[in-house]
Amino acid sequence: MMRFEGTLKDWNYDRGFGAIAPRQGGQELFVHASAFPSGSEPPQVGEALSFEVAVDQKGRKQVLRVQRSDGPPAPPSHGDFLAPAANRERQRALSQGSGRRWSFWLLVAGVVTLSAAGAGLWVANIKSGGSANYAQAAKVIKVSKTR
Repeated sequence: MMRFEGTLKDWNYDRGFGAIAPRQGGQELFVHASAFPSGSEPPQVGEALSFEVAVDQKGRKQVLRVQRSDGPPAPPSHGDFLAPAANRERQRALSQGSGRRWSFWLLVAGVVTLSAAGAGLWVANIKSGGSANYAQAAKVIKVSKTR
C-alpha cells in the first residue's frame, strides 16, 4: 500500500475520530483513533501525519496505519483553530445540543401555557352566559320541532 502525507485538521477527543487533509489536496479523510498506534498520545490538530488509505465495504475511503511525521507539527491553514482543551469543550457543547434542547422545552412550555389559557377562556365563557346562550338556542330548536 502507498503512504500519503497530510495534516490533522479536526479531532473529537471525546469520541476518538477526526479528519486528515491530504498534502496532495482533495477531500478530507475520516480517521479513527484505532488507526493510530496503540498506547500513543492523542493526536494534535495541525500535526503532520503519514497514513495509508483503503476502501471499506461501503466504498468509502478509510485511513489506516497512521504514523506521526518526524518534523514539527504543520501550522494550521487558518488562524481560528482552538487549543485542544478548548476544542474538547466546544465539541462537548455541540454534541450535547444544549441550544436545541432549551428551544424544544421552551416550545413545549409555550404550547402548554397557551392551551391552559384557552381552556380558561372557554370555561369563563361558559360561566358568563355562554351556556345560557346554548340553552336558549336548544329551546328554540325544540320549539321549532314541535310546531
